[in-house]
Amino acid sequence: MIVLTYNRRDEVLVTLGLLCQQSLPDTSIIVVDNASTDGTREMVQNRFPNVRVLSLPKNVGVSGWDYGILNTESEYVLLLDDDCAPDPGAIELMLQRFRADPGLAVLAFNIYGGAFSTEHWAS
Repeated sequence: MIVLTYNRRDEVLVTLGLLCQQSLPDTSIIVVDNASTDGTREMVQNRFPNVRVLSLPKNVGVSGWDYGILNTESEYVLLLDDDCAPDPGAIELMLQRFRADPGLAVLAFNIYGGAFSTEHWAS
């Protein structure tokens, strides 16, 4: 999972807390920090020691996800904004869908009220 952020320390705190509650063994989380100046990097390092932080020297916008992709060895890559609120089990269900259908290349979550849900799928 790759979380992209820029000066959104409080949002990243909530998102990482929710991601860490998902039942996903052997899943790595990378936070790509677009040169935040609000202490985001330090907060992640202190509160989530198992989360890898890639600190970019300048804000490159959504291109920051590219840095995360280049620095992961995961079979599946999930790109997330810094203010995601995944339903419990949503990511696990997504992984099950990929494993069940080898032809599936992209899956998008539907977003309801700021959280993505397992109720409806767009694939």
